[in-house]
Amino acid sequence: MLYVDGMDGVIHHNDTVRWLYSLIASKFRLVVKTSLKLLLVFVEYSETNAHVLMNAVQYVDSRKRCPLWSNLMEVLGEKDGIDSELLVYSMTLINKALSNVPDQDTFYDITDALEEQNMDSIAQRHLNKKGNDLDLVEQFKIYELALKHEDGEEETFDTSTAAGIKWNRERTKSELSVDRKSRRRNSLTTIPTPDSVPDEPTTPEPSPQKVIPDPTQSPKPWMQRKFNAALNGRMDTMNDLKRSINLDNKRISSAPSYPSSYSSLEDNERERRRKERLAKWNEKEK
Repeated sequence: MLYVDGMDGVIHHNDTVRWLYSLIASKFRLVVKTSLKLLLVFVEYSETNAHVLMNAVQYVDSRKRCPLWSNLMEVLGEKDGIDSELLVYSMTLINKALSNVPDQDTFYDITDALEEQNMDSIAQRHLNKKGNDLDLVEQFKIYELALKHEDGEEETFDTSTAAGIKWNRERTKSELSVDRKSRRRNSLTTIPTPDSVPDEPTTPEPSPQKVIPDPTQSPKPWMQRKFNAALNGRMDTMNDLKRSINLDNKRISSAPSYPSSYSSLEDNERERRRKERLAKWNEKEK
């Protein structure tokens, strides 16, 4: 009863599941191993707990702006791989979460996120490694068979039952109009070559040919046309400028003149002073 009550408390407390998933990114291997074990117990307790784990993964990774399931992929991507138990626990947690996914869209969302982080190359590296842990090899094979089974390529699925994983056989199909496939299969699909396509009688349409001027010929004709066009444009601009000047002159000449008495008095005063200065200079010369 204590185990059941405690597990129900964890199920209804999302922060605890988020905290356990965030601890997988710890630098201490003992902390990582303990959190992976607790998450495995949590997912195995009920099929609906896989959905709680997926929500926790999405919450933690979106806050860090990292790809989904990045903490587990960092553990699997370690090239040294000193502690094989961490690798086995990580792959087992991924497989158990995938086995309890209720719909196909969520299944492919998880696998596509893993494939974007080079899950295929990581799996091949561990599968081809000599002296690898057999449990780890089995978990990677389960993941490979799960993809093929969901894509409709593999009918028999005995490896999953041997590993103690009950896969959801009644998973609802994708809501998209087109049958959805895994990212790995879409990347491996080949476009049919021209040899495999039956020949059809087609009449080739003549493509318009671009006329390229012969460099051996004299470029004077087209240069002359270009020069004439530029010259005509400048002449038009000059003619427009002359017309505007003539119009301004006509407006000025046709405008009525208003004599200013003030200006005439000023001119008379200036002329009188000039005559006085001339008279003084004449007297000095005498």
